[in-house]
Amino acid sequence: MAHSLSCLGTKMLRVSKMADYATVIMGFFARCPESSFSAVEVAEKTQVALPSVRKVLKLLVLADALTSVRGVNGGYRLARAASQISLADVVCAIDGPIALTECSQESQQCYHAEHCAVQPNWQWVNQIVSQSLSAVSIEEMIKQSNKVALASESDEITIKISNVKKVK
Repeated sequence: MAHSLSCLGTKMLRVSKMADYATVIMGFFARCPESSFSAVEVAEKTQVALPSVRKVLKLLVLADALTSVRGVNGGYRLARAASQISLADVVCAIDGPIALTECSQESQQCYHAEHCAVQPNWQWVNQIVSQSLSAVSIEEMIKQSNKVALASESDEITIKISNVKKVK
């Protein structure tokens, strides 16, 4: 596939490091859905630094993705089935609402928004990205990670988005 623009630089569109850690942590919990784990155990099993694990666990509990139980047999565990927790849930728990640009947020803070010809399109693109992340569950993520085959450059990936309306 030929590209008209080069993306060879070091910058890229991506989720934050903490949101990435959160998906790793949620994948760990999804593999053991009936078990509870301490923050130390989660850090050891996922190889994510303990301070980061503690921060992520706290945010995932606040977002109702995990529950915490105090006491001797306490710890953290999934708040609901991994099939009911989406990537969007995890990313939003850590980073807040999905917003690719300033003008794709609910409260627009961009000085140029009033006169911007592409603003509605960014809102549309943001909606597609948000719906795509919402369509993938943590359960699906761990099933996919169990597959060894990776898509090569020659493979095509089709994402079907329905009920997305372009803002005019």
